[in-house]
Amino acid sequence: MYKLEIRSSLKPYGLELTNNYNKNLRTIYSKGDLILIDTKIFITYGLPKFINKLSIIKISPNESKKEYLYIVKIISHILKKKFSKRNKIICIGGGILQDICSFISLILFRGIEWIFFPTTLLSQADSCIGGKISINFNEYKNQIGNYNPPNWIYVDMNFLSTLNKNQFYSGIGEIMHFYFVSSKKDFLMMRQNFNLLLNRDKKTLFKIISRCLEIKKRFIEIDEFDKGIRNLLNYGHTFGHAIESVTNYTIPHGIAVAHGMNIANFISYKYGYLSKNNFNDMQSLLSIIYSCKYPKKFNQNKFMKFLLKDKKTIKNELNVILSKKLGKMFVKKQKLNRRFIKIINKYFCIYFNFS
Repeated sequence: MYKLEIRSSLKPYGLELTNNYNKNLRTIYSKGDLILIDTKIFITYGLPKFINKLSIIKISPNESKKEYLYIVKIISHILKKKFSKRNKIICIGGGILQDICSFISLILFRGIEWIFFPTTLLSQADSCIGGKISINFNEYKNQIGNYNPPNWIYVDMNFLSTLNKNQFYSGIGEIMHFYFVSSKKDFLMMRQNFNLLLNRDKKTLFKIISRCLEIKKRFIEIDEFDKGIRNLLNYGHTFGHAIESVTNYTIPHGIAVAHGMNIANFISYKYGYLSKNNFNDMQSLLSIIYSCKYPKKFNQNKFMKFLLKDKKTIKNELNVILSKKLGKMFVKKQKLNRRFIKIINKYFCIYFNFS
């Protein structure tokens, strides 16, 4: 059995890789607890009979469900139930349900316990640890939030067998940015195992997920609240979030991040920070992920506007993560000047085939 303990100033918490979803639920569930579950997971896997049907809230996740006013409706629904501060929320789903649950458990009754069963590759290998909450407000992505890690996390890789190609590749896109930021050694390990990973080989999934979590643990225990080195984990995300927004979230998050990493690398190459060989090495893997989902329509002016709406943008100055080589990413303060915009437009011409 694989376990990981995360040191946090908010609360210590841990994670274990398991293969017995029903047994774990039986162990932790108490009368009055609330189950927040992805509707597709409920249909596919069900819930044990001992769980009260009135304690279940099913959600079909999409970006609109991560919107503040929708979450207010869920809270109103919970308050009508016999739910108290002594109870806990058990969340079974991916990153969107995680954000919803962690936000509710932070503010309801000034804080309640919550347990997480991540069901997507992205949430199992990344978002389940670190404690970030990101909620959307109108057209502004991830502008409301805080930090509130689960009290415990159960990672059951059996859930991954039912993910479609876009969902699975989205998870790989997110995973890749950890391996790129970490070191050349980690990148080479991923490249060596890449085909097995794409084929969902269980031993490879275990190796890739557990190492990814260890990489992230290293960053978050040094810089839990994103004041320094943890900012490097935003590599690919500023551009990825803008792509998600301008395409109305038709491109899955991790695939958008793969596009975003390639954009960051292209800018790094054009600025002279990154060698052509290093750019090609990273692109050789990135292209496998981002090429499975290109935007059908793309408004480049809106893309620039969404960059300026990024939560890390201050006084029209972006904080972008660029690269000198594998394991050598850095923060650059970047204005949307003529040179930068020209490079971005050049990228879209080459890689999105937009003129």
